[in-house]
Amino acid sequence: MTQQSTQTEKIRGSSETLRNESCFDWHWLAGLIDADGGFYISRNRYVSCEITMHEKEVQTLFFIKKHLGGSVSQRRGKRAYRWRLHQREPLRRLLKGLNGCFHTTRVANQFQQVCEIYTIIPLKKSPLTLDTGWFSGFFSGDGSFSINTTNTFQPAIAISQAEKQILDEIASVVGGQVYADKSWNGWVWWSDMRSVLGVLDYFQKFSLRNPLKQARLKSMIRFLGYLERGLHRDPKSQKRLHHFVRVFQKK
Repeated sequence: MTQQSTQTEKIRGSSETLRNESCFDWHWLAGLIDADGGFYISRNRYVSCEITMHEKEVQTLFFIKKHLGGSVSQRRGKRAYRWRLHQREPLRRLLKGLNGCFHTTRVANQFQQVCEIYTIIPLKKSPLTLDTGWFSGFFSGDGSFSINTTNTFQPAIAISQAEKQILDEIASVVGGQVYADKSWNGWVWWSDMRSVLGVLDYFQKFSLRNPLKQARLKSMIRFLGYLERGLHRDPKSQKRLHHFVRVFQKK
């Protein structure tokens, strides 16, 4: 067996036992599912919970597998990986842990259909706040950091989503604005990072659990420090900042 095939087997290895579930942040997982996952029902009424992420973010899926079991496999022909849980009893415990945690209409409707199969009463969702890890999970899936060099090195935070309602809720809690993105018929929540600095404290409390975006968050915090020191107004520092942005954009 080649090294590549051995690695593939490791990735496809499955364990359908929920482990360490007592210390797991269900709200964070619900946010990630709201962003990049869902519940699926086969013709024979078999249920699965799945999350798909870019290959650069596969460590997040292995983090979930470590705590909840399931399998992680590469999507054929794509630079993406999928975490999947499908056995009945692990799924029942998963559903109970996630009950009442979803905020998008899409996943909430899927969850309700699955609960009917498992005879679980779905709980009404609580109002969106920054007192749980939901926003961290949602941002881990659909969020991004950016720096606009054409606008005095403007640092920004954004989330792209098909549902406008959830982004409106985020704007009402976090701040920022929501606008239509006609390039893909979706919506974007956006804010200058300097207007929502409370998000930085929030991410310290509720980790993104996404090494790629955690690294970008760390870089953004460093860049905000440069702005606070006024380096963007210093002609001698322009070259340094442009280099920083180029490296930031390549991550």
